[in-house]
Amino acid sequence: MGKNKEDRLEPEVEVVHDPEQLSSSYRQFETTQRSSGKIWGIVTLSIAGLCIIALGLWIFLPLGIFTLPKPEESPEFKALKEEVQKLRSEISPLKNELQTLRSEQKASQEQLVALNEKITALTKKAESKGEPKTPKKAIVYKIKQGDTLNSIAKKYQVHPEDIRRWNQLSAKTLPPPGKTITIYSPNDS
Repeated sequence: MGKNKEDRLEPEVEVVHDPEQLSSSYRQFETTQRSSGKIWGIVTLSIAGLCIIALGLWIFLPLGIFTLPKPEESPEFKALKEEVQKLRSEISPLKNELQTLRSEQKASQEQLVALNEKITALTKKAESKGEPKTPKKAIVYKIKQGDTLNSIAKKYQVHPEDIRRWNQLSAKTLPPPGKTITIYSPNDS
């Protein structure tokens, strides 16, 4: 603040009093304005044109109008493609056969269930008639001198006819002493 007024520099302003010089400056300014307006107009039109082109491409490319040529397939790729089509054609009969096997399996399972039900019913019917249960444990017995079918049956608590049936013996005969017969124990659970 210790500066004087004289130390400050004022910008110099040139005042033109010549009208011709003034009009040429104005013309130059006006020309600059016009050319810059033209440039902005061209830029605006160019941007609008690019937008229209982009929109057109965006609309028409999915329609397939502008398609690129497909690259040529290699022989290996063609061979693989043929192999895949061959396998696909072979799969169809196999699928049908598998479906047939599944339906046959289902029918077999149903038959098995039916047979199991019949066996259960027959077993219950046999038990209700008082027939002896199917023996579980086999005993091999060696016939001794003086054994009879009744004495052996009494000893193992089975019917003499069961012993005859189990060993395919003829009526009223017993193998000689030293031979073996099989006896199934009804007491085994």
